Amino acid sequence: MLPDILVCRRDDIGERHVERLLLAVAIMSRSTRELDTGYRQALYDLSKVPSYWMFDPARRSLTVRELVDGEYAERTVVGDDVFEATVPFSVRVVPAELVSRSGG
Repeated sequence: MLPDILVCRRDDIGERHVERLLLAVAIMSRSTRELDTGYRQALYDLSKVPSYWMFDPARRSLTVRELVDGEYAERTVVGDDVFEATVPFSVRVVPAELVSRSGG
């Protein structure tokens, strides 16, 4: 049961699984929303994945969960709001820019 995007270091890729995950990204849909916000989120929380992002194209929102001092801090950015990640790499994300204007 993998998310849509996994980020890890090359050295952490084992023969059958990833030893240490740095970031998991789920792109939600109506059919996966409960799985992404329930089971997968609980799994990543239990595994202490440093960052877990959930992008909802229908709502043009990005929910970011980052491990800070052993606890998860959660932040949601919507529409034209900007999220600037520093962990596990620097990137600027604007949810509205991730959705095709013609595709809704």
